[in-house]
Amino acid sequence: MAGINSFLQLLFLLLLFGSLYLKAIKLCLCNNDVKVPCLRIERQALLQFKEAIIDTSHRLSSWHGDDCCGWEGVGCDNKTGHVLKLQLGNPVSLFDDDIASFERSTLSGEISPSLLDLKQLNVLNLSFNNFGEIHIPKFIGYLEKLRVLDLSNSHFSGKIPSQLGNLSNLIHLNLYNNSGIYTENLNWFSGLSSLSYLNLGWANLSTGSTKWLEHVCMLPSLRFLILEHSEIYYLPSSPPNSFGNITSLAGIDLSGNYFNSPIPQWLFNFSSLQYMYLISANLHGPIPDSFSNMTSLEYLDLSFNENITGFIPPSFGKLCKLQMLIVDGNQLTGGLPISLGNLEKLIHLSVADNQLNGNIPESLGNLRHLEYLDLSWNDWEGVLSEIHFANLTSLYFLSLQLPSPMLLV
Repeated sequence: MAGINSFLQLLFLLLLFGSLYLKAIKLCLCNNDVKVPCLRIERQALLQFKEAIIDTSHRLSSWHGDDCCGWEGVGCDNKTGHVLKLQLGNPVSLFDDDIASFERSTLSGEISPSLLDLKQLNVLNLSFNNFGEIHIPKFIGYLEKLRVLDLSNSHFSGKIPSQLGNLSNLIHLNLYNNSGIYTENLNWFSGLSSLSYLNLGWANLSTGSTKWLEHVCMLPSLRFLILEHSEIYYLPSSPPNSFGNITSLAGIDLSGNYFNSPIPQWLFNFSSLQYMYLISANLHGPIPDSFSNMTSLEYLDLSFNENITGFIPPSFGKLCKLQMLIVDGNQLTGGLPISLGNLEKLIHLSVADNQLNGNIPESLGNLRHLEYLDLSWNDWEGVLSEIHFANLTSLYFLSLQLPSPMLLV
């Protein structure tokens, strides 16, 4: 009898500890702090990628050992061990004074197709490196989970591969400032149904430039469009039938193109637009009063078009969210609208190098958040008094270079 009791006690203890052990395992599996190491095939893929890269600054020196999830620039799913992110943008800013450090930190060489073994990769950032004018690899278009692709400022050249149009999950595409890249057409846009951010600045789009807007309208999720200095020669006077697909656009930059066109009315259908940059875009004619419809606008730059004429519309005073207004380098005439004094959020106002005249309105003194004010090289008359400046307590830059003196009182 005692032997049976001992056996039952032992069995109970085994069951008890077994149950506790299983609960402990379950608890560990549910704990986000427990990390699954990276998969062997994906570690091998990264090592093959490293072999093809020239890394003079040893940025990839941590790429050794069994767990690639701890390597510099590699991000993994803690539960599965899959590599999700490869973020190898240059850690030194191009805009720092130490250009030598920036150049030393660039990666170069080739981009290995071994990346195709990273089946769950959703972020690939190789920005601000120097790949020596190699072509953007076609195989990137087969990384089907990719959501962010940033190859900006990295010295790619050649034709943009149409295979990028396979990336139906892509939300962010940045190929900015690879001045050697071009595309023969934009038909591949049609597959980018999730794309929210598109930056093809400094890519040569001249071959298909007459239909660029039609192709942009194939991007129903688009919020930000940057096509600056993209060799576009055509700005349609009326939008395509599919234009309604992109009316939720929040930002547009078409600067540095060769439109030889007035500002078209369809631009004012973007009621959600927060910024518009049309710098040096060879636009001409008056500034449309329709800007008053763009009540979400925060940043507007129409500078250096040279042939924009007429008055600054008083309706600008209705843009209550406007923080930056730049119209330098045009042929604007007349005075500054008194209504600009209503722009309580305005931080930057620049109207230099026009043919503006008349009195500078005292209402500018209401702009208590204004930090930058440039009224230079116009034909102002009248006097400037304390009323103009008394409330401009945030102002740190003021330029009043004038062809003839004004009276200050």
